Amino acid sequence: MKKYFILIFALFFFVKSNAQYKSPYKLSYAKDITIPTVSLAMIGTAFLLERKRPALTIDQINALDRNTIKLFDRNATYNWNKTAARWSDGIMIGTGVLPLLFLADKRSRKDFAKVSTIYAEIFLVNVGLTNLTKELVKRKRPYSYNPNVSMEEKLKKDAQHSFFSGHVSLTSAMTFGFAQMYQDYFPNSPAKPGVWFAAAVVPLITAILRNRAGKHYWSDVMVGYLVGASVGILIPRLHLRK
Repeated sequence: MKKYFILIFALFFFVKSNAQYKSPYKLSYAKDITIPTVSLAMIGTAFLLERKRPALTIDQINALDRNTIKLFDRNATYNWNKTAARWSDGIMIGTGVLPLLFLADKRSRKDFAKVSTIYAEIFLVNVGLTNLTKELVKRKRPYSYNPNVSMEEKLKKDAQHSFFSGHVSLTSAMTFGFAQMYQDYFPNSPAKPGVWFAAAVVPLITAILRNRAGKHYWSDVMVGYLVGASVGILIPRLHLRK
């Protein structure tokens, strides 16, 4: 039964067309040099800022008061779940295989250089925006306020990387990027609603896991979700053939 389900899903997922195929995307030196260059500049700047930034001191950590956190976000300061953190890691890493699904159809397979380029730009733009924002904001992670978390964990520089969630933004960028590109390659596919639904749900699950792990506030994951979705949708659209 499982094999039949997979076969049916595959048939609906990559719908063939008898019409002559024309790639929906067009690459250009102007876009495909500028976008990675600006993104790498943001990533490099974030890296330099992190090297110069000191970690929290024990006195600073002991002085933290969760009552200073807005009520909407405060529940996260009680959370600490390593299993949830590991699951969020797995989901985020798993979305990295999404571009390979385009190898399943002969049309998108011939276009895989464009698919790879666009996905690389989605990744770089999202990482650049996320890392630079984290360094500029320097928001303390929820677990910094949790007395049940070890001081060793709180003394890491990563303890000031709460805003916004990189796991959620990257997962969102990859899933929404896939949905947008799938729609562009297969505009007549009956699977489009399901693809977009999955694209929305997967980063939502990641967001819940990151909150339960004590890594992020609700506001962190909400912003991460929106940033990632925006990047995932806009980068492919920038390359659409006019």
